[in-house]
Amino acid sequence: MTSQHSSIGTRPEIMTRGESHRKVLHIFRKKPKGKLLDIPCGQGALAQELTGLGFDVSCCDIDSDLFLLDKSTFRQGNMNQKLPYENSSFDYIACIAGLHRIHRFEYAISEFHRLLVPGGELIVSFPNYSNMERRVKFLLTGSVSKVVNQMAIHKRYTDDPDALFRQILIFPQVYFALKRNDFDLLDFCGDKIKYRSLLFLWPMGVLMKLFYLVASRDKKDNQCLGWTSSFTMLFGGNNIILTARKSF
Repeated sequence: MTSQHSSIGTRPEIMTRGESHRKVLHIFRKKPKGKLLDIPCGQGALAQELTGLGFDVSCCDIDSDLFLLDKSTFRQGNMNQKLPYENSSFDYIACIAGLHRIHRFEYAISEFHRLLVPGGELIVSFPNYSNMERRVKFLLTGSVSKVVNQMAIHKRYTDDPDALFRQILIFPQVYFALKRNDFDLLDFCGDKIKYRSLLFLWPMGVLMKLFYLVASRDKKDNQCLGWTSSFTMLFGGNNIILTARKSF
């Protein structure tokens, strides 16, 4: 692995959208304190703030050189493989902008289940490809993401191919993977309301809701239409944030 970030300063950089970072912090402010795994942790921006909120934070990432905080809290790990922690080690796992960056996202979810205590909570975020803007973009261009098309990663910190992978991951895939691995979905939210989409594309949102109303029960269940036709999914931002609980 070749590191390419020797000039990075000492303050950890937020490596996801700022609105997603703030929303995740808002979610954790309401949670009882406990042991938490931040994966992939990047430079440690989220971990730093969660530690400030009183959580006992451990950090994990594929790129060990990227991490800027206390190295004693860090372990190198690849989410495509078994993670370097014992069973039932954490009360919470935060996987922010991580699942769509790996080949084996369902294996990662099974690992999260192994690492959480019974009743522990998993908070994950990934791009919202069900919002109206991206639906229209796909309708017009047949494409939804330049990053996925070209693997055009905005900032490259390493040459490790596993760290540079991206895929289109949609809500039903994650939802059913959570169910298969004994997680119950507690809540979901967007990172912000997309007001421009709401202003110009609301008629299509109404059409999506009408389609949901006339769809068969099987179609609603198999395609998660209750979720994907919701206001939050259609107009609730560039990223979706899910909170799921490991079954007791």
